[in-house]
Amino acid sequence: MEHLTIEDIIQFVTISVIDESSIRLASKVNTHILQCDLCRKKVSAFQTVYDEFLSNNASKNQNTVDVHKLCDSMDDDIITEDFR
Repeated sequence: MEHLTIEDIIQFVTISVIDESSIRLASKVNTHILQCDLCRKKVSAFQTVYDEFLSNNASKNQNTVDVHKLCDSMDDDIITEDFR
Protein backbone atom coordinates (compact mmCIF):
# COMPACT_ATOMS: atom_id res chain seq x y z
CA MET A 1 0.00 0.00 0.00
CA GLU A 2 1.38 3.40 -0.96
CA HIS A 3 1.24 5.93 1.87
CA LEU A 4 -0.16 9.44 1.57
CA THR A 5 2.33 12.12 0.60
CA ILE A 6 3.07 15.07 2.86
CA GLU A 7 1.52 17.28 0.18
CA ASP A 8 -1.72 15.29 0.21
CA ILE A 9 -1.93 15.49 3.99
CA ILE A 10 -1.26 19.22 4.12
CA GLN A 11 -3.73 19.95 1.31
CA PHE A 12 -6.35 17.80 3.06
CA VAL A 13 -5.87 19.40 6.47
CA THR A 14 -5.94 22.91 5.00
CA ILE A 15 -8.94 22.52 2.67
CA SER A 16 -10.83 25.81 2.70
CA VAL A 17 -12.89 25.54 -0.49
CA ILE A 18 -15.17 22.65 -1.36
CA ASP A 19 -14.79 21.88 -5.04
CA GLU A 20 -14.28 18.83 -7.23
CA SER A 21 -10.57 18.66 -6.47
CA SER A 22 -10.97 18.93 -2.70
CA ILE A 23 -13.74 16.31 -2.71
CA ARG A 24 -11.47 13.90 -4.63
CA LEU A 25 -8.63 14.56 -2.20
CA ALA A 26 -10.86 14.10 0.86
CA SER A 27 -12.16 10.84 -0.56
CA LYS A 28 -8.61 9.62 -1.26
CA VAL A 29 -7.34 10.54 2.22
CA ASN A 30 -10.37 9.24 4.12
CA THR A 31 -10.35 5.95 2.22
CA HIS A 32 -6.65 5.49 2.90
CA ILE A 33 -6.71 6.36 6.61
CA LEU A 34 -9.47 3.82 7.19
CA GLN A 35 -6.90 1.17 6.28
CA CYS A 36 -3.59 2.72 7.35
CA ASP A 37 -2.92 3.46 11.00
CA LEU A 38 0.37 5.26 10.27
CA CYS A 39 -1.20 7.75 7.87
CA ARG A 40 -4.21 8.19 10.18
CA LYS A 41 -1.79 9.21 12.97
CA LYS A 42 0.03 11.60 10.63
CA VAL A 43 -3.21 13.23 9.46
CA SER A 44 -4.39 13.56 13.06
CA ALA A 45 -1.08 15.09 14.13
CA PHE A 46 -1.16 17.59 11.27
CA GLN A 47 -4.78 18.48 12.07
CA THR A 48 -3.85 19.15 15.70
CA VAL A 49 -0.83 21.28 14.81
CA TYR A 50 -2.73 23.18 12.10
CA ASP A 51 -5.65 23.88 14.43
CA GLU A 52 -3.24 25.27 17.03
CA PHE A 53 -1.45 27.28 14.36
CA LEU A 54 -4.75 28.84 13.27
CA SER A 55 -5.87 29.59 16.80
CA ASN A 56 -2.52 31.19 17.67
CA ASN A 57 -2.54 33.31 14.50
CA ALA A 58 -6.24 34.16 14.28
CA SER A 59 -5.67 37.71 15.47
CA LYS A 60 -3.01 38.21 12.79
CA ASN A 61 -5.34 37.04 9.97
CA GLN A 62 -2.66 34.68 8.67
CA ASN A 63 -3.92 31.70 6.72
CA THR A 64 -0.66 30.54 5.21
CA VAL A 65 1.03 27.40 6.42
CA ASP A 66 4.76 27.06 6.98
CA VAL A 67 5.26 23.37 6.28
CA HIS A 68 8.66 23.33 7.96
CA LYS A 69 7.21 24.78 11.18
CA LEU A 70 4.49 22.14 11.11
CA CYS A 71 6.99 19.33 10.67
CA ASP A 72 9.45 20.69 13.21
CA SER A 73 6.77 20.97 15.87
CA MET A 74 5.57 17.40 15.39
CA ASP A 75 6.70 14.32 17.26
CA ASP A 76 9.45 12.48 15.37
CA ASP A 77 7.66 9.21 16.13
CA ILE A 78 4.86 10.41 13.85
CA ILE A 79 6.88 12.26 11.19
CA THR A 80 10.10 10.50 10.29
CA GLU A 81 13.02 11.96 8.40
CA ASP A 82 12.08 10.12 5.22
CA PHE A 83 8.59 11.67 5.40
CA ARG A 84 9.92 15.21 5.82
